[in-house]
Amino acid sequence: MKKLLQFNIKDTEKHKIDTNKLIKEVVEYNGKDFLFDGLSNSEIKEEYYDEKIYQLDKYQINTISDIKLSKQDDHYSIVISIEGIENFFTIGSVPQSLTLKIDNLLEGSDIKCEIVMMGGKYKKVIVNDDGSEVVKSFREPILFSLSIYERPAIPTGYSQIGYEDINEKHIDYFCPNCKEKLSGKRNCLTCGLEIFYPGEKHPKTTSEKIIETSNKISIAGDSVQSFGNSMILGCTIPIIIIILIMLLF
Repeated sequence: MKKLLQFNIKDTEKHKIDTNKLIKEVVEYNGKDFLFDGLSNSEIKEEYYDEKIYQLDKYQINTISDIKLSKQDDHYSIVISIEGIENFFTIGSVPQSLTLKIDNLLEGSDIKCEIVMMGGKYKKVIVNDDGSEVVKSFREPILFSLSIYERPAIPTGYSQIGYEDINEKHIDYFCPNCKEKLSGKRNCLTCGLEIFYPGEKHPKTTSEKIIETSNKISIAGDSVQSFGNSMILGCTIPIIIIILIMLLF
């Protein structure tokens, strides 16, 4: 992708609460196995003695979020949303001097935004007074930079969501039929199955329609049977009462 603009995001301190909420969501989404590069404390001690190992990769936010530029009055804010979460997160603003340039980019290009995160929680090996080595956690202020790219045209035969997830967010998808790795195309290259990627709307398959129809018929059948039973019971009770009256009197 062609990079059109890059800058450091302003006013991050003002939006610290939203930033912390965003980081929490990203951490929960990725799970423990993917934090700190998936390294254990012993691995950090053995292989990364003098390095800071950050909790999140600097591009990690991009893998699960949608980044937008939201204009209010004469300035832009950077707003991030995550699929499946109603709330959105404002993490800072665009420098005032770039407002006109952003206006022109939004009018003339189909753009894509990418966040780079710097700082945050990290682990590092420290040496105690007695000479022993331990891994401890530390925190740095979180800063962001934003890159704006010209979004490339999606090749013919590809799903836009699938293409972007695989080629830009580096998410792996596999065919549910033959288990082969997908490329973002609408149809699996190996078995030809039509693929619908997460987040896409798609028509119900024939089997789903058959199941739904069968369920409706079953429900209707149960209703008819229930109605029939009620009718039988409703007719039987008065007859029994009449017979009892005749026997008693």
